[in-house]
Amino acid sequence: MPLERYPLLPDSQEVACVPSVLGYTQAQADDLFNPNRKFRNCISRNFGKVKNNSLTLNCDRGAYLLGTTPQEELLGNVDFPLHWQSYNSSVDLGTTEFAFAKCTEQRTSKQGFLFNRFNSTASKRALGVSKSISSEFNPLSVFLIVFDSVSRQHFYRNFPSTVQSLNEKLVDGEYSKDYVGYDFVITNVHGENTLPNMVPLFFGHSLSEHQKLTKGLNYKNSKSNPEFEKIQERSMWKFYEKMGFVTAFGYDTTWDYLVKATGRKIKADHVATNFWKGAEKVFGVKDNTEKQRCLGRYDSHWYMLDYLKQFTQNYKGLNKFGYVHLSPGHEDTGTVIKTADPDIKEFIE
Repeated sequence: MPLERYPLLPDSQEVACVPSVLGYTQAQADDLFNPNRKFRNCISRNFGKVKNNSLTLNCDRGAYLLGTTPQEELLGNVDFPLHWQSYNSSVDLGTTEFAFAKCTEQRTSKQGFLFNRFNSTASKRALGVSKSISSEFNPLSVFLIVFDSVSRQHFYRNFPSTVQSLNEKLVDGEYSKDYVGYDFVITNVHGENTLPNMVPLFFGHSLSEHQKLTKGLNYKNSKSNPEFEKIQERSMWKFYEKMGFVTAFGYDTTWDYLVKATGRKIKADHVATNFWKGAEKVFGVKDNTEKQRCLGRYDSHWYMLDYLKQFTQNYKGLNKFGYVHLSPGHEDTGTVIKTADPDIKEFIE
């Protein structure tokens, strides 16, 4: 099969074995994943804003809900109770990184706010470690952005704007002098679900090896937390921390897919998980639904990408590592992932 079939594959990259079929044919894909399904832009009145660590609402009868503190961020299926408070005047946000608001005179007027808060302790630590390694360093950013349940071919089918942008700007355009794009044509999975695939990525060993470390631990029992924290010392984010990076970890699912391997408490400088627990109740949107996942003015995945952009801006001049896990592709129709195309294109650009 000629290499020009693969838009991002460099001409100089040699492939020893190219299968005749890399996935569904276009006809099969059209039969399985409705190519005509359309999604609207999320619509909600913009009645609130966050500025100078304050939440301000512009409506007659408003209510707000503050998020948890960073220390209370937990992974997976943990209840997030809703405690709405009447809005009277500007609200101090304390140390939380998220909030929700609604105008009670309009049922559809709800908003979510997710914001990255600068952590001076993490900044000083990262800078100190970086300088101890080298007095002169060029800051490096490493970001892993994972779209759950999206194969290479499904990426091409559903991210046409992103693919076009990458091809135009990587091959001959404005990115070509500074960036290289690699398309891993026949890379495959370790297993059919989360743990056998994520454990090797996070910890550098197989699930069977990891299960030896977690044997006897119960992620639902807080007594196991110290042991899970010891296991996380082997993780990718802790590796980068020790190399002088500020770290961020985001996971938008409310399911217990990963906690058997990590425990509920992720030991990164910034963790974004609880926002989606609250959003599930506030907006009535579950993360495996076949419906579009609008959380007020934006799709669910947008908030994570925006959080990572804020993280990048807050720690400019420092080494940064971020892992974010997004789930618009994790549903049976295989079509909701289309909503991420314009946002991931904008994020990369």
